Amino acid sequence: MKIVNKQALLEFLKLASNKLNGDWIVLGGSVLPLMGIESRVTTDIDVVKINNSTQAETLELMELTEKLGFPIETINQASAYFLFKIADFKKHLVLLQRGTNASFYRPDLYLFLQLKLPRLSESDFHDCVEMIKISKEESKLEGIMKIIQAAIKNERSSAKRARLKRLKAHLP
Repeated sequence: MKIVNKQALLEFLKLASNKLNGDWIVLGGSVLPLMGIESRVTTDIDVVKINNSTQAETLELMELTEKLGFPIETINQASAYFLFKIADFKKHLVLLQRGTNASFYRPDLYLFLQLKLPRLSESDFHDCVEMIKISKEESKLEGIMKIIQAAIKNERSSAKRARLKRLKAHLP
């Protein structure tokens, strides 16, 4: 698989924002390079249309990715499963790129953590720590603390509970 770095993501956003229609969200590990964090590599582009994409739009995403020299499986829309379970996710979007036909957003810290916490693998943990380090969204820390505390309380896996506690310790 080919590595997806900041430059590749910026090229993708520029092309996609002028070729696709509607509002889209870049999620997961794809967010970090766009924010200047290249602490780990990613091989996919996690992108979801805000109001559900059609099969034709998904195929168009793959065509754009192929034009940039990436395999079509670089497009990953699995995060839609978690995104659409969050009722107020639209309140937590930050504009990345506006083109002639489409706009691309990223999650704010609050939404980023909400999306990462259900799985919270070791790489998810490190992504969260990196996002916390650069986030300027201190006004949302109380809400973030609440979701982490609730996750700790409800978590059955001791390993995941330990990661949640370590994550909580990284909050200012």
